[in-house]
Amino acid sequence: MGEVLCGLAHIFLLMASENANKAALKSAKEFSRAEMNQSSALYQTPTRAVLYALMDLQAQKDLDDVLKGLEQNLKPGAFYSSRDVLVAIARFIGKKVDVMRPDEASAARVLADGIENQRM
Repeated sequence: MGEVLCGLAHIFLLMASENANKAALKSAKEFSRAEMNQSSALYQTPTRAVLYALMDLQAQKDLDDVLKGLEQNLKPGAFYSSRDVLVAIARFIGKKVDVMRPDEASAARVLADGIENQRM
């Protein structure tokens, strides 16, 4: 799980606001190109792969295509060994943003279910 995010500094990449009483995770759509490119600390991590997948689902892309993209956004060959972590991240996001961003929460639940139900 240390690969998901390495260190406290990376947590701030995920935060939309760090102010007390307003702390919130960024939405998948709020991540900039700089935070999603190959030089980012998030590159090829399960967190980045899930965020990309959520952006794609919210853009009405087909779930099968999204799952293929999810696999491509990880280190080569890491998808099946990362499935439990990917599901956990998607479910976490789904729970944390359920009230604030219901569309993203719904996409996160769809993604988690899709990963769990995908055939090996």
